[in-house]
Amino acid sequence: MKIVKPGLSELQAVIDLWIDQYDYHHEIDSEYYVPVTEKLKKEFSAYLESAISAGTPRILVSKKEEHIIGFITFELSNADYFDAAIKQYGSVIELFVHKDYRREGVGKSLMNEVEDYFRQQGISHIELQCSSFNDIALDFYQKSGYKNSQTLLIKKL
Repeated sequence: MKIVKPGLSELQAVIDLWIDQYDYHHEIDSEYYVPVTEKLKKEFSAYLESAISAGTPRILVSKKEEHIIGFITFELSNADYFDAAIKQYGSVIELFVHKDYRREGVGKSLMNEVEDYFRQQGISHIELQCSSFNDIALDFYQKSGYKNSQTLLIKKL
């Protein structure tokens, strides 16, 4: 397995993984996540194309025998509130590993690569969001040393 920045020729493989990720999120929380539509695919395709070609946000993929089996997107972020002690932090936007390759260290390798990147940038903290319904991801992040610092509460009206 190797962790690399993908090329534009690999865009469709990353989009296919993103669709798997989004279907999974919609399955566990259909109130929050809309189903995948052609419009959503186009929007995310443009987002991924920018990530690959312009580095906004940054993206890395995990490859096994030239097949993309996972991806992570991430960026530097600044605090929204003037009273925050942590002014700049790393932000993991998305992390997904194909279901056939979970529990093989793919997610851990992607996270380690991103953590190393942020350390080299002088960043001391990383934040990420995770659905409270995603027990597998929550367990993974907690075992990786992440802890709940803020909670997003939603009420249906």
